[in-house]
Amino acid sequence: MKMVMYSFSSFFKRTCFLSLILFSTLCLKAQIWTELGGLNGLSPNNMIQSLCYDTAGNIYAGGQFKNSSGKFYVAKWDGTIWSELGGLNGLAANGNILDLCTDTLGNVYAGGDFRNASSKYYVAKWDGTNWTELGGLNGLAANAIIYAISSDYYGNIYAGGSFTNLSGYQYVAKWDGISWAEVGALNAVGAISAICGDSFGNIYVAGAFKNTSGSRYVAKWDGVSWSEVGGINSLAANANIQSIRVDTIGNVYASGAFKNANAKQYVAKWDGISWSEVGGLNALSANYDIKSVCLDNADRLYAAGWFTNGTSPGNGNKYVAEWNGNGWSEVGGFNGLAADGGINKIISDKNGNIYAGGTFHNSSGYQYVAKYGICRMYDTITTSIISGNNYVFNGDTLTIAGMYNDTLNTSITGCDSVVTLILSVLPNEVNDIEGSNSNMQVFPNPTSDFIIVNINNNEHKAKFKIIDLTGNVITEQLSETSKKIIIDLSKLSKGIYFVECQYLGKVFRRKVIKD
Repeated sequence: MKMVMYSFSSFFKRTCFLSLILFSTLCLKAQIWTELGGLNGLSPNNMIQSLCYDTAGNIYAGGQFKNSSGKFYVAKWDGTIWSELGGLNGLAANGNILDLCTDTLGNVYAGGDFRNASSKYYVAKWDGTNWTELGGLNGLAANAIIYAISSDYYGNIYAGGSFTNLSGYQYVAKWDGISWAEVGALNAVGAISAICGDSFGNIYVAGAFKNTSGSRYVAKWDGVSWSEVGGINSLAANANIQSIRVDTIGNVYASGAFKNANAKQYVAKWDGISWSEVGGLNALSANYDIKSVCLDNADRLYAAGWFTNGTSPGNGNKYVAEWNGNGWSEVGGFNGLAADGGINKIISDKNGNIYAGGTFHNSSGYQYVAKYGICRMYDTITTSIISGNNYVFNGDTLTIAGMYNDTLNTSITGCDSVVTLILSVLPNEVNDIEGSNSNMQVFPNPTSDFIIVNINNNEHKAKFKIIDLTGNVITEQLSETSKKIIIDLSKLSKGIYFVECQYLGKVFRRKVIKD
């Protein structure tokens, strides 16, 4: 895509500079949905079910998609390309990858319905070099699918799913760096599909399991015992809980297939006193399951799943909803994402970007990871050429002084960059003058208040000018000698300027940075 606007001007003067400067300006940057990696950058052959990110900013995806050898794998986006984590068949999982997480050291963990050589389900660990079974062969030895994994601040790894202990109960398994062990006695009857921790060291789990009254609930482990968050039937979810998150002040959010009194799915919030529907009754009014909730770096709440912006699950598009504290809205505006399939997972990275993965497709029919975040960049190039020469700007050959703007497609993610070129044309004789700049010293540089200018071996009267980037003369003063002069810059704004000295028909010019 290219959009060109030319605005010519004659304000560029002979005193304009010769050097090339590239800097970024503080402009508002657009937020839009894009395909991470560009069209078909990942191109998985089946749905995406899990996403996570590490402290270095890498994004990881897993699900039901396979590599060229027919093996399930974890895909990594490093900011430039998608690749198979560990190389072809590095993990070689023989079943779906249902959940991913990372720890503070950057290790990546995967769980799902894949098995080891002993037909036991396990948590796989990528340590930056190799994939291994966490705890060694049969360290966990889960007897059924692992649906959820999570890490805490201390590097402990937690796993839950449909696997059971010797008594036949589903449980939460914890890896403490040495061995796997059952966390307390949850005695769940039903799969665990969501695990997360808070900054206080508590662990929360939820899923298909019920309390003694037959209601689904969020269970909390405080390091000593398990309890129902809010007390018996305080949430009383009437269907499975599929996702839970905790914000920085300890509020707990839960979502899934459960419905309110009007048969609408909703996001439930525990504020330490009671459970409530985020936004009030029917505020979100989701018409199908809310598969995933997440919080960004400012604790803004997002929800996504198989609900649509139409009147029923059978019409409209799936979308990511945002709660801004006052109301729910569609991220990116109406049909900003326009997902044609379900959204299984959403996450937010350390910069506040939102990522979504699921069964939805791009224009080529492939599932993909969608990213919502800052995309458009604004840059300014300021330069000059000698009369008779030219400057090539995005394929256009320029010979006339002026301001030029282009909107360029500058990255494989499909984002635009708005670039402004400020071009000046200098007379031919300036080339010889600029070649003698070694005779002129300016210090200190950068400076916060004043500069001392010295011209070697000269005692003649001289004229000194301070010139800004557009060629305008800011200050001008005469001196009885150009041997040494002090120029006050304390009242100038921070930025780049040029000091020019003229004497005996000669011109010397130096760049000065005011900080």
